[in-house]
Amino acid sequence: MTENDKILKALACITTELYIQNEILITRNEEYETGYDYVKEETKEKLINHFLSFFDGGGFHPGSVARFTPFRKKS
Repeated sequence: MTENDKILKALACITTELYIQNEILITRNEEYETGYDYVKEETKEKLINHFLSFFDGGGFHPGSVARFTPFRKKS
């Protein structure tokens, strides 16, 4: 793995974490309760690969990679 590949992988990991945190924040702001079980290693790996593809000139379509399904808070 070249130095450039390592940097892109690190950026993809950071981007993935920020993307997941953003989804959680949006969910909370819309008064949903987040289900953390959907943030699995498999989901993270798919997102990392997706962002690596994006950095190489691919499109950005996160919904096709990982769907985050919040659920309503119990009253």
